[in-house]
Amino acid sequence: MIAINVKTITRGALSIALICVFFTIFRGPTNIINALLVPLTLYMSVINQKAKDTAVIFSTLFLVCFILFKVQMIFTFFYCILALMLRLFQNKKVPNLIAGIIMTISISLSFWISIIFTDYIFLTHISDIMLRMAHGNYFIYMSVLVFEGALVGISQLLISRKIQLGPGGAL
Repeated sequence: MIAINVKTITRGALSIALICVFFTIFRGPTNIINALLVPLTLYMSVINQKAKDTAVIFSTLFLVCFILFKVQMIFTFFYCILALMLRLFQNKKVPNLIAGIIMTISISLSFWISIIFTDYIFLTHISDIMLRMAHGNYFIYMSVLVFEGALVGISQLLISRKIQLGPGGAL
């Protein structure tokens, strides 16, 4: 049996509820806001949690996404990884430049992979739409993904570094 304390359950439940609000409000072209806010929300909910508590929070989020936001499932997987990366960078005191480069590359790749899988599984044609907006130029399309990845990744990194822990490791 998995035992989780009330504080962890509360923090996880509030985070998942907030993520559901984000997924409801930010759709389509504004979905990039989810890429910024969801990993930060997850980061704050798992910042000092044990691995099993983090796994329970992430599993519950996946279940909620499966029920309510199926198209967001693939993106959510990467959002969880990004939250763990933010936590790792904070714990290991990785320099901002290196962490920024890693976050930019990771987010750009996660956008690209998520778009491809979402197109394939849910038949959304997001990649086709973005490629048409770039007039069929793959370089422009990839440049946009890298720019978005840099914008989101550096923002997440700077915001996560500003989150201070209180006494006893509590937010």
